[in-house]
Amino acid sequence: MSQDDSSSLSQVVVNLQDFIMKENNDFSLLDSWLKTKFRSSSSVPFSLRMNSLPPIIVKNIDDERGESCYDVVISYEHNYIIMGGMNSIHVFDYTTKKHVKSIKLDVEVHEMEIDKNGLNLYLTGLWETNYAYRVAKYDLVKLLNGEEGSCLWVCAENLLQNLWGIGLFECQDETFVYVMDYGSGLMVFDSRTGQRVHHKVPTVANGYGVAFTPENEMIITSAHPHASPVEIYTFDEKKEQWNLKKNCLRIESDSTPYGVFYEVPTQRIYVTDTVGKSITVFDMHTLTRVFRHEFPSNMPQYYGIMIDRKTGILYLPDVTGQLLCFD
Repeated sequence: MSQDDSSSLSQVVVNLQDFIMKENNDFSLLDSWLKTKFRSSSSVPFSLRMNSLPPIIVKNIDDERGESCYDVVISYEHNYIIMGGMNSIHVFDYTTKKHVKSIKLDVEVHEMEIDKNGLNLYLTGLWETNYAYRVAKYDLVKLLNGEEGSCLWVCAENLLQNLWGIGLFECQDETFVYVMDYGSGLMVFDSRTGQRVHHKVPTVANGYGVAFTPENEMIITSAHPHASPVEIYTFDEKKEQWNLKKNCLRIESDSTPYGVFYEVPTQRIYVTDTVGKSITVFDMHTLTRVFRHEFPSNMPQYYGIMIDRKTGILYLPDVTGQLLCFD
């Protein structure tokens, strides 16, 4: 690597030499990957200290009561923290943590995911109109601006029985929406159309969470008493199937593993235990438990979990209308 101007990191030139040169080599994917890596800012990991910060309070859009919230995402492009409520999403300013707006939806929002470009919001939940579990895709800009046509599609899969986790899997220039249904297990949808896609997915009993690493490994959680609480899978593109890479033994304190979050810089897996009132942290490579924090038994239930990559703050929404914050 050579640097044209030693006084400016913006003037960096990377020279790569291919010693096995073939005609019509396509380096577009490598070029895109390198640009993404070089342009991305470094992430701040969570400290594991669990120091409490002032919570963010969420109130119902209709009657100002504290509203149950299951998940939280951050839109760095719009400078917003977004929480899913019982019939709406609640938007907070990323910097000040002050409430900006609440947007009415006809769905009890369970989990959410924003795509890597920050353009679309995917969510799972229970639709009030027909009391059915669905997964949906929204144009995030239109949704935040209150414009018509923000909902791009809603799936019509009748096999969904108790839908929670959601994750986005990228493969061969396509993005697939993976959802975890407590009754039916993993299901896959085309991110463009919302149509069902039949990847060969593992059978999961009483599953809740699903997440993907930048290396496209899949992490799932299960609450079944005889299943591993956390499992890691790799994808075989030729066979379009997932193969088990690693799992761990369930221990007595693993009550209801639910939300899952993968922290890239430390390669740690964070898992919430809704009934057990705890957070357990696993090492990605060994699936050994490297940290565990237990909350008081009278603490309200919580489900989703995320870590702000810019600040290292851990966010934990609970069912009383609080977004708990820790550093």
